Amino acid sequence: MADEKVRLGGMALQNGVLVHGPRAWAAAVRLEDGRLEVAAAEKRFRPADVEQPFLRGPTRLFEALAILPDVRRRLPAAKLAF
Repeated sequence: MADEKVRLGGMALQNGVLVHGPRAWAAAVRLEDGRLEVAAAEKRFRPADVEQPFLRGPTRLFEALAILPDVRRRLPAAKLAF
């Protein structure tokens, strides 16, 4: 297992950062008063087992976008770019 590479993705938020791996995501945002707020959860949608080339890319994009509602729900102070 030590030789196994972990695929991480993420994005910068206007006031924090969002990182996601194969099974879970985590986000941290800085509040107006300077405090940090952190949240993490298991992913509900995980297309990591998709091996077909034409489906792999779109499902990974959908995977990244599918966590945004969870981030918004758990971190209402998160300023998403859109």
